[in-house]
Amino acid sequence: MAVFHSPVRRLGALLALLLTAGTVLFVGLGSSVEAVAKQPKGLDHFLCYSVNELPGASGFEIPPGVILENQFTSASGFEPTIGPEPVLHCNPALKQVGSTTYPITNPNAHSLCFPASSSVAQPTFTVKVTNQFGSAKLKTGQPALLCLPSWKSLTGPPNMTPNQPPGLSHFTCYSVSYLNAKQHYTIPSNVLAQDEFASAPVPIQIGAPVLLCVPTTKIVNGATFPAINPTAHLLCFNVSPTPKVSPIWDENQFGTGALQVNTTVLFCVPSLKKIVK
Repeated sequence: MAVFHSPVRRLGALLALLLTAGTVLFVGLGSSVEAVAKQPKGLDHFLCYSVNELPGASGFEIPPGVILENQFTSASGFEPTIGPEPVLHCNPALKQVGSTTYPITNPNAHSLCFPASSSVAQPTFTVKVTNQFGSAKLKTGQPALLCLPSWKSLTGPPNMTPNQPPGLSHFTCYSVSYLNAKQHYTIPSNVLAQDEFASAPVPIQIGAPVLLCVPTTKIVNGATFPAINPTAHLLCFNVSPTPKVSPIWDENQFGTGALQVNTTVLFCVPSLKKIVK
């Protein structure tokens, strides 16, 4: 058993239950060799940190009438209620297992996530999700986050044009849980990860999957921003702490803001998804 500590308090009732301090999560016994490598191309691993805006530094503005469309929604999508402040920042990360390294392919493409919910219950599914840790059937819940492709800087506002990096989708993240208590992912015991906050790869302990992030088309003010790679999902697992740097500045289509970085909470793995029912 492993204990994962996290100060997250603003991710809503669902994530508060999954990520609050003292949550005890099962970590697979794993092995020194990963399962058969199966993952989509063109999407990095990510380390995600809980964040909050620095006092007086708010620069994000949520536009009205945002519509999200993805493989879990109806053809017309849904209009989410989006929280005004971001709660999660994700860095592209290198993953190393034994002598095998999975490098970062798009180092400028970060993700900044805002709480997102729906006033109308969204469909739920049983899905089979496959990645380098194997395959498992998961039950999806309701939307919890909207994640925007974002520039990141350690020294001040990025001031980039366009205001989002290329090559990364928007994502709607849904809660997930194992469908079968006997069928879990096999997590290797020797996983290391490194992002821009660390000077070298560091060992991580990986817990249960808690979010499935689905590539999403975002429609706002008559403009459509299609999913970049509709088959490339992220399955996000609870994870042990890693080095952090604070403050940071993020820029995306919702604006630019200064953020305090708190604690590592998720390790997100590129994954393929199939709806079972």
